[in-house]
Amino acid sequence: MEDKVLRVRDGITGAAVLGSVVLGFKINALWFLLTGLIGALLVLSAGFGVCFLYSFLGQCRMRKNPPQ
Repeated sequence: MEDKVLRVRDGITGAAVLGSVVLGFKINALWFLLTGLIGALLVLSAGFGVCFLYSFLGQCRMRKNPPQ
Protein backbone atom coordinates (compact mmCIF):
# COMPACT_ATOMS: atom_id res chain seq x y z
CA MET A 1 0.00 0.00 0.00
CA GLU A 2 2.84 2.40 0.75
CA ASP A 3 4.09 1.89 -2.80
CA LYS A 4 0.73 3.09 -4.13
CA VAL A 5 0.82 6.21 -1.96
CA LEU A 6 4.37 6.95 -3.10
CA ARG A 7 3.35 6.54 -6.74
CA VAL A 8 0.41 8.91 -6.30
CA ARG A 9 2.63 11.53 -4.69
CA ASP A 10 5.24 11.14 -7.43
CA GLY A 11 2.48 11.54 -10.00
CA ILE A 12 1.29 14.76 -8.37
CA THR A 13 4.84 16.10 -8.29
CA GLY A 14 5.44 15.18 -11.93
CA ALA A 15 2.16 16.75 -13.01
CA ALA A 16 3.07 19.96 -11.18
CA VAL A 17 6.45 20.10 -12.95
CA LEU A 18 4.97 19.41 -16.38
CA GLY A 19 2.16 21.87 -15.80
CA SER A 20 4.51 24.65 -14.75
CA VAL A 21 6.73 24.04 -17.79
CA VAL A 22 3.74 24.24 -20.13
CA LEU A 23 2.49 27.39 -18.39
CA GLY A 24 6.00 28.85 -18.57
CA PHE A 25 6.09 28.46 -22.34
CA LYS A 26 2.46 29.42 -23.02
CA ILE A 27 1.56 32.04 -20.41
CA ASN A 28 4.49 33.65 -18.61
CA ALA A 29 8.12 32.70 -17.96
CA LEU A 30 7.64 33.30 -14.22
CA TRP A 31 5.97 29.87 -14.02
CA PHE A 32 9.46 28.37 -14.37
CA LEU A 33 10.06 29.49 -10.79
CA LEU A 34 7.60 26.84 -9.66
CA THR A 35 9.56 24.22 -11.61
CA GLY A 36 12.76 25.40 -9.93
CA LEU A 37 11.16 25.31 -6.49
CA ILE A 38 9.93 21.75 -6.98
CA GLY A 39 13.37 20.71 -8.26
CA ALA A 40 15.08 22.32 -5.28
CA LEU A 41 12.75 20.52 -2.88
CA LEU A 42 13.50 17.20 -4.57
CA VAL A 43 17.26 17.81 -4.28
CA LEU A 44 16.81 18.63 -0.59
CA SER A 45 14.86 15.42 -0.10
CA ALA A 46 17.70 13.43 -1.64
CA GLY A 47 20.21 15.14 0.63
CA PHE A 48 18.32 15.05 3.92
CA GLY A 49 16.00 12.09 3.42
CA VAL A 50 12.92 14.17 4.20
CA CYS A 51 10.80 15.54 1.41
CA PHE A 52 8.99 18.69 2.42
CA LEU A 53 6.67 18.40 -0.55
CA TYR A 54 5.71 14.85 0.42
CA SER A 55 5.08 16.06 3.97
CA PHE A 56 2.78 18.73 2.60
CA LEU A 57 1.01 16.27 0.30
CA GLY A 58 0.75 13.85 3.21
CA GLN A 59 -1.60 16.33 4.86
CA CYS A 60 -4.18 15.24 2.25
CA ARG A 61 -4.58 12.08 4.39
CA MET A 62 -4.98 9.46 1.71
CA ARG A 63 -7.01 6.57 3.04
CA LYS A 64 -5.30 3.22 3.28
CA ASN A 65 -8.58 1.33 2.88
CA PRO A 66 -10.90 3.30 0.60
CA PRO A 67 -14.61 2.49 0.84
CA GLN A 68 -15.89 0.05 -1.74
